[in-house]
Amino acid sequence: MTPFDEFDDEDSDEEAPWARSEEERTVLEKLRLMLLGLRGSARTGADLRALGAALMFIEEALEGERPDHHSQLSIGYRRGDSYGGEGVWVGFTLYEDEIKLDETRSAYERDVGSDHESFDHAVLYPGKEWNAGGVDRWISRANELLGEEGASVSGTLNE
Repeated sequence: MTPFDEFDDEDSDEEAPWARSEEERTVLEKLRLMLLGLRGSARTGADLRALGAALMFIEEALEGERPDHHSQLSIGYRRGDSYGGEGVWVGFTLYEDEIKLDETRSAYERDVGSDHESFDHAVLYPGKEWNAGGVDRWISRANELLGEEGASVSGTLNE
């Protein structure tokens, strides 16, 4: 035993698979199906590339791999004019060790200013306990927003 052995973390989640249980595989499968359903709502090639990278990330995670695609999708709308407006969107952000599902609301009134509110529905990490209920709420909210006039999918791919 060396003096540095105490610093070795045998329980490190650095290489833990994304889905360790059937419940976690079900969560990833729900996200995969959601992403497949978004194809018709993307407006540009860049949006489709980000959507494709997100889909590849989830599929690789389901196969037991540790994907390293970094992308972000937003689903929602922004309405208004120079006097006022609102925007609501849910975000789907992927890093190699994190899936973040959040929501942002913004409002603007010319005489008052702007206000923003953001909160997480769920943040998933490989090897950690997941909030499956938060994922279900995020999917429900995304579907609700897709039904709004002017809603779309936008995305960025971080290469």
